[in-house]
Amino acid sequence: MLLINGPHRYDLEESSCVNKEVKIYNKELSQLVKKYNHADVIARGDKREQYTKHGLHMNKKGKEYLSS
Repeated sequence: MLLINGPHRYDLEESSCVNKEVKIYNKELSQLVKKYNHADVIARGDKREQYTKHGLHMNKKGKEYLSS
């Protein structure tokens, strides 16, 4: 089973409550998945250049990174 972690929101400030919750969620997801041999988490690209101008959706570079 493959899971994808939650996306950082580049359209919001780094210190926003949404980005803090995403970090917490991703950490908890990783800890949960470690318990199972048949599951793994795919780390979504976390570079700003992999997202569109508005910062919410992945652009072509981000999608290529995620699929590789």
